[in-house]
Amino acid sequence: LSKVFPNARATCVDVNPRALKFIRFNAILNGFDETDERIRLIHGNLDSGNLLSSDGDTKTLLEALKQPDNTNNNIERRQQDRSYQIILANPPFIPVPPSTPTVSSCTTDKTSLELANPISGSTLSTSEIIQKRFGLFSAGGSNGELILSKIITLSSALICPNTAGSFLGIVSEFMNPGTELLHRMDAWWDTELEEDRIPKERTLANTAKLRIKGSLLTNEHALSGDQYAERRSHNDHEEYQVWKHHLDELNITAVSPGLLFVSAPISLDNGRKKSAMNELNHSCDVITPPFRIRHWMVPKTKSGSIWTPHNRGAIQFITDKLKS
Repeated sequence: LSKVFPNARATCVDVNPRALKFIRFNAILNGFDETDERIRLIHGNLDSGNLLSSDGDTKTLLEALKQPDNTNNNIERRQQDRSYQIILANPPFIPVPPSTPTVSSCTTDKTSLELANPISGSTLSTSEIIQKRFGLFSAGGSNGELILSKIITLSSALICPNTAGSFLGIVSEFMNPGTELLHRMDAWWDTELEEDRIPKERTLANTAKLRIKGSLLTNEHALSGDQYAERRSHNDHEEYQVWKHHLDELNITAVSPGLLFVSAPISLDNGRKKSAMNELNHSCDVITPPFRIRHWMVPKTKSGSIWTPHNRGAIQFITDKLKS
């Protein structure tokens, strides 16, 4: 994006320093100088909200992400908190069963790979082997939504409000896609963080209501909990039992790969707010304001799932729904 749009500036966040090195390498491959200030790397933990390394006075990840851009040619922008027109994420999403008695101590991809196939005679339990197999790149907490929820919450404080074309885009697996998931997303979107960035005359406390809208797209036929347990256990009976017990405990009965697109919040005047409320009252597939997300199920085709690159049917369906 920074290459296509010369004035664009990108901020990349990861908990894994190895991943940040690959980002810098990717920038170099695309013609950027190693010290190019248009691409900023942040070593931070989305789960805890902590910065893992910092050269400045910022102490939290949110502070670092909002830090004014003192390299911008626009003097006014240098004095404002940084906000983002496009936020993209592919978070770790696998709902890994927690090990007993403690959660995984795996802190690097190397540790995870070494423990993926433990040596003969290992004293690790089956649940410990499962959790240690999934490293920083894939484990999304016990319910698969640990990092997903943090990204949506942070985005409410970072996305440019009232800016056409601003959006959050996420690629993930989604647990129990449907109304329950939409309600969880509604809870993750932090309207208090969002309102801190909107002029008082545009806050929920006054005459306007911020309206967040978007689309969640998942497969028409999600995997059942049993099917997902089979897929993740790689035909190992003991691992399957651990996966099935874990998913049953969390009442995860369906899992689907999918895409989430959320547009920037738009403030509505009283007339438009009343019209929007009437529209919502007659719709059964959306969550009430301020989080208005439609759930679309992508029809099954012979070409594969929603993620299959050559699945032209899915691509056309998604394109049509996003345009609508």
